[in-house]
Amino acid sequence: MDMMNQGERGEYAPNVQVVYRELRNNAPLTQRDLIENTNLPFRVVRDALKELKQDGSVQELVYSHGHLRLYLFTEHATESPEQQSSAA
Repeated sequence: MDMMNQGERGEYAPNVQVVYRELRNNAPLTQRDLIENTNLPFRVVRDALKELKQDGSVQELVYSHGHLRLYLFTEHATESPEQQSSAA
């Protein structure tokens, strides 16, 4: 199953849902903030962010020549994945 279909239907893995909810409630956050707030390992957070970026739910802002990355929602991602799938 490709990433776009997962985002459209809200079929995120549990770890991706944790990262999504943390960003929804507290964005903008850095990857370090997400690791500390969710207690998930670096690789899990990194992969979750990659998936959320690919489906357009999360935007990455890069500052200081790539040393600081902030993650926030795009304009169309104001609803949870579950709400987006039920509206479609």
